[in-house]
Amino acid sequence: MILKSRIFLKNNYMFITASLIWAFVAVSLGWSGVDQTWFLKRKLAGIGTLKFMLKRYENWSSRFVWEGVTYWFSNQPVLWLIGTIFAITLTLYSLAGILNLKNTFSKIVLSVFFLVFIPFTTYQSAGIYAMSTNYIWPFSLFAFGMLILVKKMTNKQVSLIARILGIISFALSMFSEVNVAVSLTFFALLIIYLLFFKNGREKLNLKNIWPNILLSISGLINVLVAPGNKERMIEEAGDGLKRFEHLSIFGKVDSSLVSINNEFLLNSQNWIIFFLTVSLFLLSFEKNRRNTNKLSTAYSGLLGFVIIAVTEPIAIMHTPIDISKELISKMDSLNYTFTNFSKPITLIPDLTLLLVLAMLVIHLFLAFEVKEAFYMIAILVLAGVSKVLVGFSISGVYGPRTSYFLYLGLIMIMIYTVDKLLTQKGGENESI
Repeated sequence: MILKSRIFLKNNYMFITASLIWAFVAVSLGWSGVDQTWFLKRKLAGIGTLKFMLKRYENWSSRFVWEGVTYWFSNQPVLWLIGTIFAITLTLYSLAGILNLKNTFSKIVLSVFFLVFIPFTTYQSAGIYAMSTNYIWPFSLFAFGMLILVKKMTNKQVSLIARILGIISFALSMFSEVNVAVSLTFFALLIIYLLFFKNGREKLNLKNIWPNILLSISGLINVLVAPGNKERMIEEAGDGLKRFEHLSIFGKVDSSLVSINNEFLLNSQNWIIFFLTVSLFLLSFEKNRRNTNKLSTAYSGLLGFVIIAVTEPIAIMHTPIDISKELISKMDSLNYTFTNFSKPITLIPDLTLLLVLAMLVIHLFLAFEVKEAFYMIAILVLAGVSKVLVGFSISGVYGPRTSYFLYLGLIMIMIYTVDKLLTQKGGENESI
């Protein structure tokens, strides 16, 4: 047992270190926030946790289990901090396992990317405390559940205890709407993969995925029938976005796309996209350096992205209404953004975002073999779905916290690219 613990620490110390650094910064910035104060006030009033959970299910959210967790830990800051350190460690460990990272330096880079590329404003929009228990904790269990699922599907050895913990983790994570959406999208992509890559059927073990599928469907039913979701929409609409519920599906998706534009292309976070593209270019350069035609294509791809990256902010700032400021600082802008299609003021942001995505897809095919490129595109789709679907909630449109999953998806693609660069010549890393 002691030997196994030492081996685990030797292989994963960087994840624990990153979690401790995150915790130090969180405490330094002030971990509580308005939401934690709200929960604490009710906890001190003596309301039971189970009663509180049932009330949240009725009048606020299908995420009532995690609301209950948030409630219980609201007056336990030390336990909350320990839980968050564990959750971040589990998240990084699971992502490394899903990507099959074996290179120690790659794991260190993953930890650094997590700390550097996800701005703390992402955690602070609702208070670091509430953000962690409602987003970081559920996703950590979801990532671990997916890790166990991927291992079973690829016929890797998984102990009985790990299988049980994987199912329990996955089940608890399904009380988060975003995790439900991502899991259902994953299974939809799996079906597409099996249709197009018939050889993949022989390599994948699909016998043990049914519990996860059933849990995902159960999670969807919970989201659809929970009375609290509708009540929350009514209450939030009363805060100034009265026309939000009347937006079409296109309008709500559009709001998410513009939000992504603001966070990842217009504001300071556009460097994460730039870094991703540069790393993909370097890998494609290394892969195709002996092929002059493909190498010139890689150069063209990089040039195209640079042009888009430069013109994107200018394009958004010169739309008829300055969405870059209005959408975030004045949410009422949503009331007229989508009601007059004769003036499609979000058309330029949407098109430029699609162009950037197209450029990323081109780079993925230049940098990876076809099957690997599809894997990376799948991660990109799953990350994008997590952000687009929260656009169906008013708070999801402008809350930076809802970008947490998108950040992690981009980081997964970046670290896999870096890992391939590090191990391509040595051939140490197996393809996922």
